[in-house]
Amino acid sequence: MMKFFYYCFYRITNVYFAKFEKWGSDFQTCYISSMGLVTLCQSANILSIITIPFIFDNKMYSKEMALFLVIPLYVINWFFILTKRKYMKLKERWQNENPKYKKLKGYFVVLYIVSSLILYFVMINIMANASN
Repeated sequence: MMKFFYYCFYRITNVYFAKFEKWGSDFQTCYISSMGLVTLCQSANILSIITIPFIFDNKMYSKEMALFLVIPLYVINWFFILTKRKYMKLKERWQNENPKYKKLKGYFVVLYIVSSLILYFVMINIMANASN
């Protein structure tokens, strides 16, 4: 699973850098943005899973609980997992990948981002309706 998150991080960073480089953005800005997006998707996945027992109990989890899960994940990703050094290793690993597979994997990355956010909002909506 980490390989998939690493690939998402690598591809999103590359896309941000390619798009925003012409506007004068530096690598640091692109790196922070891509790390934030990957962490947002990871958080949405975790919170979607945590929502399931609350739906069955007809309750809602608190905002504090969500922050208690999201903030440590962001800190862990920032300092230990999605680092600049890791990006450089990932770039060496994937910069010469087959263009056909690169395009297909790019679609999977976009699908992952969109489906993570949609699933999260659907689960929150179901939980909110179940608790009423």
